[in-house]
Amino acid sequence: CILASPDDNFLEINKDLKTDKDSPLFKLMVSTFTSHKKQFSIITVLTFFSMAITWVLPLIFRKTVDEGIMLKDIHLVWILLISQLLFNIGFVVTNSISKFLLLKTGFSFGTGLIAKYLYKIVDLPISYFDTRFSSDLIQRIGDQDRVNSFISNTLGGTLLTILNLLVFSSILVYFNPLIFIVFLAGTLISFAYTLLFTQKRKQIDYSLFPLESARRNSIYETVLGMPDVKINNSQKTRIEDWNQYQHKINKYQLKSFYVETFFSEGIGFVDNLIDLFVTGLCAFLVIRGETTMGTMMTTSFLLGQITSPVNQLLSFSKSVQYARLSNERVAEVISRPREDNESKPLLEPRTLDQGIRFSHVDFKYPGSMSPVILNDINLEINHKEVTAVVGVSGSGKTTLLKLLLGFYSASKGRVLIGNNDITAINCDDWRKRCGVVMQDGYIFSGTI
Repeated sequence: CILASPDDNFLEINKDLKTDKDSPLFKLMVSTFTSHKKQFSIITVLTFFSMAITWVLPLIFRKTVDEGIMLKDIHLVWILLISQLLFNIGFVVTNSISKFLLLKTGFSFGTGLIAKYLYKIVDLPISYFDTRFSSDLIQRIGDQDRVNSFISNTLGGTLLTILNLLVFSSILVYFNPLIFIVFLAGTLISFAYTLLFTQKRKQIDYSLFPLESARRNSIYETVLGMPDVKINNSQKTRIEDWNQYQHKINKYQLKSFYVETFFSEGIGFVDNLIDLFVTGLCAFLVIRGETTMGTMMTTSFLLGQITSPVNQLLSFSKSVQYARLSNERVAEVISRPREDNESKPLLEPRTLDQGIRFSHVDFKYPGSMSPVILNDINLEINHKEVTAVVGVSGSGKTTLLKLLLGFYSASKGRVLIGNNDITAINCDDWRKRCGVVMQDGYIFSGTI
């Protein structure tokens, strides 16, 4: 039995683990709104205008019932109905333009977000990819899409939803403070109910991510390794491997379904209770003559307008949690140290005249259990000489070449390009001068 306990220096040694502070979701949101300030300003103005129209409608509706229908003033009814129609046309136009601009902004932001992520990936050292599934990195693009959807769609709408809620709540307080208090109590219960599912959602999301990554990797390996699959007659094994991951994913997706069902049905039950209580209260007040039929109908309309923003805010609490979890996973990659090539000098044109040397080089791949691949290697490759490195399979020929390309740093000793240590030069510039065909070279799709 081995017991391990981190000391006070754990986070200092593992600085890359503190990803949530290195790239917080709030910082990303601020930078997004700053970089797309003009587009979001136009969208906000248009959305505010369309919302202002909906704020006027309850007043028109009440006036139509109490002063038009109840007093049998058909002329006033026509005026109010035409006003309502014009307001609705204005709402449709402004809302459509706002959605179009928001979609275009989302395209621009989403493309930039993924491009930044891909640029970061290609800047990472080769050693990073040794401990990662390729599908794991691809899976995080889905996280980027989730963050993009949250910022460009959910967040912008939610800020205006809050304003909408405040305005309609103020109107409801004006009409009937008692009904507003009842509605507020129900809303607080709904938000408290939402908190019960936060931790469970987090556990399911973190459990699903590696499983979905492994399932995708299983499919990639089966398709890309099809010749070996057929040669070794391992079709059934590969499919069973995928099937195991799929069964595990199904189990967590079923848990997620249960969580979301209990969440939505619980919120719906609370909403129904509020509606029943308010309807009964309004009917009681009308019967007693303490309020008019127009006020009752307007109150019902206002409750419908307030319920929608409340439900959006409840949904927002779920969206912000998922966006934060996704951003943490993406930040784990973004915060990784890159190959520091830009700050390193380029090779001088005549550097290779001095040849290439390996001086007492030792190397082992990362991991405490990894064996030593190269041990005290001394090698000199002179200018304009042809040097062949020959050895049995697994003797370290490919590893030697990877050290020569700067993919890895020697565990001990030095690799010199001319008189320059390879760790001190710009390896991107050095690789441009090398022609290499690796034993596991990848053939990219495309045309010549």
